[in-house]
Amino acid sequence: MALTLVSGRMLANASVTAEKLASGAVVAPAGALAANSVFANTIAERTIQANNIGLYAIEANNIANGVISGGSISANSITPNEIETGSLTANLFATGSLTANLFANTLATMNVTQMNTSVQNVVVFNATHIALGKVAGTATINTQQGTYFSANTTGACTWTFAGGPDSSKATAFTLELTSGGGMQNTYTQTWPAAVKWAGGSAPTLTQGETKVDVLVFITDDGGTTWRGAVSILDSR
Repeated sequence: MALTLVSGRMLANASVTAEKLASGAVVAPAGALAANSVFANTIAERTIQANNIGLYAIEANNIANGVISGGSISANSITPNEIETGSLTANLFATGSLTANLFANTLATMNVTQMNTSVQNVVVFNATHIALGKVAGTATINTQQGTYFSANTTGACTWTFAGGPDSSKATAFTLELTSGGGMQNTYTQTWPAAVKWAGGSAPTLTQGETKVDVLVFITDDGGTTWRGAVSILDSR
């Protein structure tokens, strides 16, 4: 069969549609498409979807620097169900190619659960409860683990506070102390020298089996100084 060369000027606008082409009828070997021969405004919205693009068909080195910019992507135009799991990896993006102004509310729309960045100014309403169990001799509170601690005092104990933020941040934690030494025993609790109490003296804790005291400690200089206070004394 003789073949006739067809140029763009011989085809009416929209005369060739997807349903007129058999699957695999159009193949683009290397060099088949001239540079800049296909522009964004020639492709109708959502004509190219994820299931139409073969795995690894588009790679980073096939996209010239700067061809995709923030103004080319409208807010919420890319949603989580349009991105195959694992299809976007770090080696696909040049350093600094993704910046905040390229995204409009996309992190809120997408279910982002973990990012390699610091977390600041977060208010925690459901703090993890760290149960220290029975304490005597020495005990350590590490605020990197949580902000609510409980302990059962069974002997004299020297406390250490660790894991505070840097000096520009503030943090606080709660300590729930239960007396487990019996009615006749009073165990001395020795607090870090950095703790400052109201009036300059540590409070006298409640004596007696299963008596509960709740203390609060606050720092605004990374743990150089802790402000200690009794929140609840002899809670029953």
